[in-house]
Amino acid sequence: MLHGDQLVTMRIVQDANPPAAVALGWRITAKGLKQLWESDPIVLDETPNMAIGGNVLYVAGRQFVRCIDLETGKQIGNLPEAKAGSNPCILIAGNKLIVSPEGQHGSQSFLFYQRMDDGWMQLGQPWSPPNASTTAYNTQPLVHPVIDGRLFVRGGNGIYCYDLRKDTKESN
Repeated sequence: MLHGDQLVTMRIVQDANPPAAVALGWRITAKGLKQLWESDPIVLDETPNMAIGGNVLYVAGRQFVRCIDLETGKQIGNLPEAKAGSNPCILIAGNKLIVSPEGQHGSQSFLFYQRMDDGWMQLGQPWSPPNASTTAYNTQPLVHPVIDGRLFVRGGNGIYCYDLRKDTKESN
């Protein structure tokens, strides 16, 4: 994943039990790549998923989302209430973090977070889209893009669009 002149990759930890991976931060220069950091191991459910926002790397682990400083690789937070499971999806939309914790076992929900000075605040209760009656199968992570304030979600019989923009007279 690219962010400015940085590249973040994941490496599976061989023979880890339970399965784990580490995130690796790299600087891209005219002379090549320079490794900046390696995170502590992150216990995985199945496939690692990550997003970058505000110089923070968000990585889904088993039953949590870890928040890592992009410059140092140090853990700066943990979101255990995200309950990341199989093939989660992590999105950044503006200054919000959106987590779809489960992307494989037949139901979808979304958690919304706001970054605060002292951590992250969950915004409301988990939301389950009314039309998304299925998810991916096996290890096929779903990506739910947010475009111009609209969230696109794969449902059992189509792709659905949900408007996340604040309802104001100016937006009409």
